[in-house]
Amino acid sequence: MRFIHTADQHLFAPLKTARFSDKQQHKQRVYEFRDTFYRLLEYAKTKDIDLLFLAGDLFDHSIINIEEVRRMFERLSALSAEVFLLIGNHDTFLHQTAYQHLLKTYDIHTFSKDAPAVHLKDVSVYGINTADFNQAHLNHVASNIDTSKSNVLLLHGDVMNSEDDYYLCTVEALKRLDFDYIALGHIHKHQFLADHIAYAGNLEPLDFSETNQKGFIEGTLKKQACQADFIPFNKRSYKIKSLTIHDAMRLDDIAHDIKALFREQDRFQHFIRVILKGKRHESLTLDLKALKAALSDDFYYLDIKDETRSTLNLDRLKKDYKDTVIETIITMYESKKSKNDADEKALYIALSTLLYGKEGVQ
Repeated sequence: MRFIHTADQHLFAPLKTARFSDKQQHKQRVYEFRDTFYRLLEYAKTKDIDLLFLAGDLFDHSIINIEEVRRMFERLSALSAEVFLLIGNHDTFLHQTAYQHLLKTYDIHTFSKDAPAVHLKDVSVYGINTADFNQAHLNHVASNIDTSKSNVLLLHGDVMNSEDDYYLCTVEALKRLDFDYIALGHIHKHQFLADHIAYAGNLEPLDFSETNQKGFIEGTLKKQACQADFIPFNKRSYKIKSLTIHDAMRLDDIAHDIKALFREQDRFQHFIRVILKGKRHESLTLDLKALKAALSDDFYYLDIKDETRSTLNLDRLKKDYKDTVIETIITMYESKKSKNDADEKALYIALSTLLYGKEGVQ
């Protein structure tokens, strides 16, 4: 039997508008999450998938029009595959009667503490919703499986970090269970913890903390055997690169080198962050807003972080500007017993402003 394991779609997640260049781009990204999931369903049709495992957090929150939920269930119901939906920590509203009624109407298999299994001819699929999980319940479910059939378990939570609010159990505890495949959700980075135990990760990245490849797991389930592979599938990625500058560079030089960091296809498709490092001339104040504006036609989305250091010679400045506010500022900075990067950056901004004006040399 052919299966797809996916999780953590977080459909209609309220993405922070500050991450986007305008409201239209923000709205577009929200709907890209949905459209990528629809694209996955079309993929399932073309591949004659028998089983679709949704391992939690299909939706991001309860503030969602029930009609949107109905349309999603309708799409799922149109598949020839058997669909199994686990309820994660973000979509607990699906426990409510109205949504449970919709799930039954569209023949989507779900799980409860009293009914944790769905038995088909050659396979049994078990699921423990996040709200229902405890070790005793897991042990009870695992001790009652029929090993003459293929057995699959769906869980949503963390099995690596015991400090996570939704920690389940150890990976070793899962390995001791007699399931042929364990489909996990909650962690957004896809990874195989064993040949038959995996996090699918999410289909689309949420922000710059998620730079790994996104997709789903496709596999074949046989009696007491499983083969599975990760399939990349995301529309957009978050990419981060560093650019080291030197003190002879000006804004137009920096803009040129930022553009040269990425292929044209990546620049017009993905979310890009460039971290500026190195030394800049003491007269150069990096106007990031102006720099981004100059590159706006060359990127779909560009974020720039400034981690450069000025070439200001503090000893020379104290000598050249003795008995002025510049000497006072430097002396106060040097007298601090403990300094951090923020203190140094504030000093250089203040000195550059006093020496060269608000905008500096561009």
